[in-house]
Amino acid sequence: MSNVINVRYKIAVKTTVRGRTYYAELPISLRELHIPRKSWIAEQLHILQAQSEVAALLRHDIDCYLTVIKMLAQNEAGLEMLSLPANKVGRHVLYRLFSLEEQLLHPTDRTDEGKSKVSSSFRKCVIDLAQEQKLKDDEITRRSIGFQSSLTGRAGPRSLISDVTDKSLDPDLAAPISALSHKDAKDLVVKTRERLEYDLVTIQDACVRELETCKAIRERLIALGKTKCSRGMVNLVADMLSAEKYPLKGHQAAVGELSTDMLFAGYQKVIARDGLAKVERPYSPVFWKNKNRLEDFLGAGEKHLVGPGSRIHYLPYRMIAPELVAAFVLLLSYTAWNGHTLQAMGADDVVVKGDWVTLKGYKGKIDSFVTDAHLDIKQPGLKLAIDLILWNRKQLIKLGFLPKNSQLLWCTWSTYYGPIEFQYVGFQDGLKKFQKAYSLPSFSLDQVRPQVMAYESLKGKNPDHVRQLASHKKLSTTGHYLDQILMRSLNSAINLEFQRRMENTVIFRLAEKDSAFEPLVRMKHVDLRLLTPLGDGSSCRNPAEPPDEEFMIGNMCDGNRCHVGEGCENRMVVIDMENLAALIRKRRFYRMNWRRLEAKNSAAFGKFHVPAILFNLGLYDYIKSGSFRHHLVRVEREIENETS
Repeated sequence: MSNVINVRYKIAVKTTVRGRTYYAELPISLRELHIPRKSWIAEQLHILQAQSEVAALLRHDIDCYLTVIKMLAQNEAGLEMLSLPANKVGRHVLYRLFSLEEQLLHPTDRTDEGKSKVSSSFRKCVIDLAQEQKLKDDEITRRSIGFQSSLTGRAGPRSLISDVTDKSLDPDLAAPISALSHKDAKDLVVKTRERLEYDLVTIQDACVRELETCKAIRERLIALGKTKCSRGMVNLVADMLSAEKYPLKGHQAAVGELSTDMLFAGYQKVIARDGLAKVERPYSPVFWKNKNRLEDFLGAGEKHLVGPGSRIHYLPYRMIAPELVAAFVLLLSYTAWNGHTLQAMGADDVVVKGDWVTLKGYKGKIDSFVTDAHLDIKQPGLKLAIDLILWNRKQLIKLGFLPKNSQLLWCTWSTYYGPIEFQYVGFQDGLKKFQKAYSLPSFSLDQVRPQVMAYESLKGKNPDHVRQLASHKKLSTTGHYLDQILMRSLNSAINLEFQRRMENTVIFRLAEKDSAFEPLVRMKHVDLRLLTPLGDGSSCRNPAEPPDEEFMIGNMCDGNRCHVGEGCENRMVVIDMENLAALIRKRRFYRMNWRRLEAKNSAAFGKFHVPAILFNLGLYDYIKSGSFRHHLVRVEREIENETS
């Protein structure tokens, strides 16, 4: 195209991760995409660039917008629509463009949720920017275009930390909670609660051990710093630390003769004397051949802390990343907050009074404060964690890394040595190392809150307690949240258990006739009481074993006494679509035939049919007035259409 020239746009964008904002520029070239500079989409790119020069735009939205443009430009029909001048683009063209965009997104390897987000973000950007253009149609809105997305992918429910296999546990609890074997619903709830509690306590114990480990090392280093050392030895260590090039062989030999404790004592003397822990220090020390010495100094349960080893020598002055991660995860498990809320907590939001700690949090997503967390200071590791983050803040202010009025609590080392402007953002890597060090299941910070809420909902009987813990305004919000994170796991476990029992019961019955199946039978899961539908909305636990042998005809119950008196003890009501249909058909049968049945045998009608009719009518009215009403009405309408 003649008017395709090398026009490049640069759009300033920003993204925020755990309280820290990152800025970048996203470039796009018209020539590379073969898009004319006088096209309507080029106008939109020009508008975006101008807007971003005033204030950086959200990276996610612009990423999606540019991704779709590049994808459309590679398609003949897409490029044709992108290349149109503004006065040729109206609602009809945008409808076709959005339809093509989704057709091209469908076969990509993005998740359904990802496809939906990309498509939605692109459409929104196009429509918003169209308001600043002179297009063919004056009114360009989502409603006027009339496009309905075919991409409906939504984020699935959060998985719980306990939804993984743990072979170290008792076999009854080793499976993921969505696959736990159980005797009945009560047993499932008990096992699920036990598994949730076990994993939660295991993580909390690991956090406490990490905090105690770092505290013990800190105390050992402080004690070494008080050790008497000769001036010559301290100067020797100082010469090693300040050496800009590889130390002299003589210095290396002299230091090599020092015990690890004496060398580390010298380190502490020099750090204190020369102010090497301060933000403004005379030189940047180098701890030569530090790893071997740290391996010698640290105990068996401490060697995972070797990492960037020199930072361990500063433990008497400030917190290191592993203990920050441990304190953070521990407080998440006690508050049930999300990570962003806890990270937003400042020093003034921590109030210690006697045996209680009150934490105040703010949830930026809904722009409101969350329910205060009132925690018993005697909970394992809580005092350690609170003391640590408050002490670390004071130390960083004292050492010059933070201004005096700073409220930041989650600050530690970074690749840059200087004044701290941002809180710690290395949770992903730090959490993986923590999990590996303590053989914990793999989990993200976002999974801690659902785990706590799921456990609390099964532990207590007051649903409002969970609502307050979650800082939800409505109990229905909490119910929906728990349905996503917990009830689906319980339902999955129930379905899997039924499949286990059905499979093993079938194999057991086959083994009765063919011994070749006997090795395949797992008697634990054989259930000869699997329900048999009665054809009236109820089911029988075991028609082969009625409560009275007189009910038997051959090898099966005659089914005449299911509703007589208080009802047979084998009778159960299971409300599903199949039984709803049976209930409605039985109701229609009695409504049309009760006079004939009474005339044929009035005694049998009174003894057997009347209780069945009363049961049928009562169950029908109960369901019709309950939450299954809409299912009942739909099935009833379908059956009426069948017979009409």
